[in-house]
Amino acid sequence: MHLRKRNLFQLLISAIMIFIFAIFASQPAKADSANLSDGTYTVPVTLLKAGSNSTSIANMFFTQSANVTVANGSYQIQLQTSGAQYITSMTVGGQAVTQDPSGHITVTLTNPSELEPVSFGLKVPIIGTMNQNAQFDFKWGSAQKDPTAAATPAASSSSATTPAATSSSAPAAAASSSASSSSAVTREPNMAPSKTTATKKTTAKTTSKSTWTYTVLKASGNSKSIANKYYTHVASVKKVNKHYNVVLKVSYKKSLKLGSKAVRPVSINNHKPSAVKYGATKSTYNMTYAFNVASTNTLKKIIKGKIHVKVPYLNISQTFGIRFKFSHHTTATKTTTHKLTALKAEPANGSSAASAATATNARLPQTGDRSQQAVSVVGAVFGSSLLLGWGLVHESL
Repeated sequence: MHLRKRNLFQLLISAIMIFIFAIFASQPAKADSANLSDGTYTVPVTLLKAGSNSTSIANMFFTQSANVTVANGSYQIQLQTSGAQYITSMTVGGQAVTQDPSGHITVTLTNPSELEPVSFGLKVPIIGTMNQNAQFDFKWGSAQKDPTAAATPAASSSSATTPAATSSSAPAAAASSSASSSSAVTREPNMAPSKTTATKKTTAKTTSKSTWTYTVLKASGNSKSIANKYYTHVASVKKVNKHYNVVLKVSYKKSLKLGSKAVRPVSINNHKPSAVKYGATKSTYNMTYAFNVASTNTLKKIIKGKIHVKVPYLNISQTFGIRFKFSHHTTATKTTTHKLTALKAEPANGSSAASAATATNARLPQTGDRSQQAVSVVGAVFGSSLLLGWGLVHESL
């Protein structure tokens, strides 16, 4: 009986030990601290998800190596990011990071570990501000010391020769400019253009155009939505049968790296949007969609809508409420003008032109069989040594 109890007790102890071992085995081992001698190093680094061994999607915005300068246990770490426009604040290992506009980030740590926590304050396109956490995985064991670090001053002195090169190129540019200007004055002073006529035509039609503009507001209140930056603020409003079709457009730069379908309209004016189209230019992604209203009076009220936004590098896929505030403007333009100028070259010997003819008061007939008279007037002008100009003004109704 005692033996049986003893065996059960041993089995219980064994089970407890296995359980404890399993708990500790499932937790990641604490990373060793860096232990590098003074110098400059290139260290492989990866941005991981917080509390995970998986690579963060935001890793693609950071270089995969860091430049590290070690001095007396102090590690100055420099990285490059292509996502500087998104980052409003950042800490690594609890220390604030300094960041310049070009995306260079610098942080100084004391004997850092392999895994260092990272905290981001982000300004996300279309969505707004948010905070995210991650961790940098520094491969200190693979650090490569830079043997040329001491030669840096020499490199900088060589770059100092650039101004001399620039200044040496200045005379060449000046010579080129001088040659260009000298070739521009090779014509004799008394030489006149060989062309006898020059025409200029300017046209503007009388039109009345109706333009509807809009502002994108947050789901509540009168504040502008972040999405307001990415709508074009000009709506196409056209009458179709017995209703009006309203087309809205979203446009954002490809450099934001949001993808071609980051924004999808979910609803507008309590209905499903129609005619959703995606497109692109060389530098932007674009999306248009439409909705119908029975009367333009509807646009004088606040129009509610919803959009779905995806930000791949932050694993964001959410639907946001927005509202549209429309306004209406009408503009008109008028007049159509045609101008014709006739030039006569002066003789090369510089003799003066003949006295002005009375043709300066001549008018070209606009309609009917008097067109021959117009031809005669033009011929008379060309036959004289006049510099004559006249114009015909037509007003569109």
